[in-house]
Amino acid sequence: MAPRQLSGYMGGDPTIIEEVCAARRLQDELAAQRPDDPRRAFGQAVEASGSVGVVDALADVLNKALGTMSERLLGEIDARFEQQAKIQEQALRELTESFRELSLRVLSLRELNRIES
Repeated sequence: MAPRQLSGYMGGDPTIIEEVCAARRLQDELAAQRPDDPRRAFGQAVEASGSVGVVDALADVLNKALGTMSERLLGEIDARFEQQAKIQEQALRELTESFRELSLRVLSLRELNRIES
């Protein structure tokens, strides 16, 4: 995408203006309706810096967004591991109980065989 935009800019392609306006409209919509959308990082960087320091502002916003996203992701991973551990603990309890019942049945059958012999 960047090479096409660069050649369009250098060549004076007016459709770039339309693309920029469409991106601005999207950023305005996201700001109003979905401020947590990761794409807002780009709009926030432009809004925070005007035309100076866009890269630095974008880097700051992206670092914050990535930090938040990684915290959420780690929280979700932890929750799923905890859920899986509970499922495995329950399965182990059920298996242990089934083994105990089976052991009692085997002992009972052995006792019956001993008595009948």
